[in-house]
Amino acid sequence: MIDTKLLLGAGVALAGIVTYWISRPSENPPAGKAEVTVVEGKAQKTETRPAPQSTSITKGEPPLTDEGETREKARSRIGQQILPLLNRTGMDGRLFHDRLIGEHRDSPWADTAEGHIQAAYGKLKAIGEAGRSVDIQCGSSICEVTGDLEDRPGGKHADAMRAVQDFQLIQTMAALGYEWETTVFGRGADGHEMFVTCFTRSSPKALKMPPRQL
Repeated sequence: MIDTKLLLGAGVALAGIVTYWISRPSENPPAGKAEVTVVEGKAQKTETRPAPQSTSITKGEPPLTDEGETREKARSRIGQQILPLLNRTGMDGRLFHDRLIGEHRDSPWADTAEGHIQAAYGKLKAIGEAGRSVDIQCGSSICEVTGDLEDRPGGKHADAMRAVQDFQLIQTMAALGYEWETTVFGRGADGHEMFVTCFTRSSPKALKMPPRQL
């Protein structure tokens, strides 16, 4: 005679095995999916749902210049390029460069000054119109302008040299409140011919005679 209690116990065990096999998590959920356990009343089941998207926090970068580099990197790049030239050409250019490096940046004034200088040099036929770009750095009382003088199809070396020390340019800058101090010429660290010009902050004035240094 078959023991009914034994049969009943075996049936319960078999049902438990089947239930576990059906409800157990799969080993390899589809890409982009995740298995989660959902509880409904006293029952629970496993479903495959989209995996939660991870998020990352990116540390913000310092403000960039128009050339896509930080002011600190631009200052370092320009300094490395022009220091050999300044050291060879006398005290004035190096003096103003060192003073600029030591100044804090008066952003309202410096931003305006850099815009004025960029516009003025951009209009020079042998500079902006010839495709030459200039680097401009301003602090709180000094602005430094640097650029290359290599021959280009739109402007020869001699034309560019004349342009950056032209009295009309100096007049334009003086009328805007930037007094010309010095312009030096020579080879930069990369061996290319270039210029460095310094302006100082001043009251707008009308110049009738070229500065003695020209």
